Amino acid sequence: MVKSGYLVLTFESTHAAMAAQKYLKDRIPHIVMPVPRCISASCGIAIRVESGELDRLQAQLGDGFPVEKDSFKLYRV
Repeated sequence: MVKSGYLVLTFESTHAAMAAQKYLKDRIPHIVMPVPRCISASCGIAIRVESGELDRLQAQLGDGFPVEKDSFKLYRV
C-alpha cells in the first residue's frame, strides 16, 4: 500500500546535501528542493522522494551512503 505524501531528507550542511544528491542520482528518483517551512534544519537544501520509494530509499541510506547517519533526517510530509 502506497501512502500519500512524500519523503524529505534534510541535512546538517550543504556539503552533505550535495554529496547525498550525487550519490542518489542514478539510484532513486528524487528532486532537490528547499527545506519545507514545517521542518527545521541547519541546511536549506532537502531531497524529496515519493513515498512509494521508501523501501528503496532506506536501502540506499545504509552502507555506502556518503553522509553520516546522525547528519541527516528523514521526514514524511
